[in-house]
Amino acid sequence: MGSHDPHTTCSLYSAGQDLDPFGEEAIRAANPAFDDFMNRGELLSMAAAAKRMPSREADFRRFTLNQRIQVATPFVSAGLWESCRGQVAPLAELQVLYAGFDLSAVNDLSAFVLVGEKGGKWQSHCRFWLPQDGLADKAATDHAPYDGNANLVPVVTNGKVYVASYKTLAIFGLTTKKIGLLPLAAPQVELPLGVSQVTGTIKSASGPTVVLSTRFGTEVTVNITDAVQSQHMAASGNALTVTGSFHADGTLFAQSITRAKSSPALWPPDR
Repeated sequence: MGSHDPHTTCSLYSAGQDLDPFGEEAIRAANPAFDDFMNRGELLSMAAAAKRMPSREADFRRFTLNQRIQVATPFVSAGLWESCRGQVAPLAELQVLYAGFDLSAVNDLSAFVLVGEKGGKWQSHCRFWLPQDGLADKAATDHAPYDGNANLVPVVTNGKVYVASYKTLAIFGLTTKKIGLLPLAAPQVELPLGVSQVTGTIKSASGPTVVLSTRFGTEVTVNITDAVQSQHMAASGNALTVTGSFHADGTLFAQSITRAKSSPALWPPDR
């Protein structure tokens, strides 16, 4: 491959990711001799087996189609997963619902899933969540936006599902009927004397200094040196809630920083 001899050439053939991986077009794209001396029946049989069994799909894509893919074999293949893409019917249109609840053991995701049938197709409504402690660290480790705007944490007890959201609590029974929607007061923890709380969107960040644009359009300069997990938050465009103390020069020295909702209407009050 590294030779500069002009008499030596290398041609690499691979099936495009947009092709049906189990069709003849994809096989032919990666195997120019498919219509000449290759065993067509054997290749088509391998494609059919890979289509039926996700455990064989990875090897087929890698060695027969010459595609760069993840070597790990998932329980559900990527192709099968993508085939489920589409508009999901609202819960109110599903006459019978089946619920699944999976709690994490250590630091993986917990899940609550409602599944119902409509028009011969299964519709699924899924909610996943993680503990808030260490959320930013896990988001960085898994390269996933766990520390985004999700805040739904369903709890099941006495045959009912309790789903808390911002300032509301929805209660569902075993049918699709919503039992109640209760207003909840946003919890307010009393701040120590001399401590303030400000929420805003990061306008700029340079080293330990971050400039926040508040809901009123004013700017607040924040020093994040001592803030908990601040290294995960200092990125332009993020909405943050900063708790700390103002110094004489007007700089807010952060003691803690948490991610806030993207909409100012959902921000906690400044105090």
